[in-house]
Amino acid sequence: MTIKPISNFTFKPSQNGTAYRLPPSDYSVPYVYLNPQKNINSSANYTTSHNMTVKGEYKDYYYVVFSAGEIDRWMFVPKSNASITQAAEKTYDLALQKRVHDYYNAVLGTGGTAGWEWKWWNMSSSTREQELRNFAKEIISRMNLSSQIKVVFEPLGETSGGYTHRDASGKLIRTIYINENLMSSNISYELGYTIIHEARHAYQEEVIDDSRKHPVSQETRGRWKNNIDNYIDFPGLAAPTASKNAYCRQPIEWDAFKFAKQSPDELNNFKPSYANSWS
Repeated sequence: MTIKPISNFTFKPSQNGTAYRLPPSDYSVPYVYLNPQKNINSSANYTTSHNMTVKGEYKDYYYVVFSAGEIDRWMFVPKSNASITQAAEKTYDLALQKRVHDYYNAVLGTGGTAGWEWKWWNMSSSTREQELRNFAKEIISRMNLSSQIKVVFEPLGETSGGYTHRDASGKLIRTIYINENLMSSNISYELGYTIIHEARHAYQEEVIDDSRKHPVSQETRGRWKNNIDNYIDFPGLAAPTASKNAYCRQPIEWDAFKFAKQSPDELNNFKPSYANSWS
């Protein structure tokens, strides 16, 4: 993973730059280390959170220093995700998925009167909406997504949710949609999975917009971009099986379903031929 991009700023060896924080300790993200005696060393993983200061740049890497206990360590962080391997991407994805679902499991509780379902039954419609907005805000934060993403409730026909990154004019709108017709039902746990699914679509779009935003391999980014450019819309519940299979099995939907731990029938016994984090 690279540091967060800064617009209109070029790091130079004479500049100290700004302090950054590495991902939380439950992430395992590849970096390229600098060994002072051997110059650039091989790739490795670093899993602990420390302040990181940019000192300059070296070819395709930012030259940074971070504090590890009483010792300052140096490393090179790639400017783009060209060096992110699919294996490293998978490691990150699994850690990110755990981070999200650990929170969701805590929200769901153990059932009974202490569980989310029981509370949901006794909530007003407006309270339910606010509950889901609060839930989405935490999921968005845990996935390191843009805080500008908003949640909107409106009729969506047969689908439970959706995500729109840009409107028809190309303007960024970053909106998660939830089918308001489902708000009167007692299936809050399904709506929670829907929010996680749609948040993953936001993650995919952010990767397409800027490959430095999240640690995703170039192969995965290319597949996602091609899929978004040639997206297959949901054909409806009554559509032929082949049409529903084509929808569920396209790369960005497969990824979102698996990240959210959803298991539609169309994914039974299906395994993509390309490398991914979920097989």
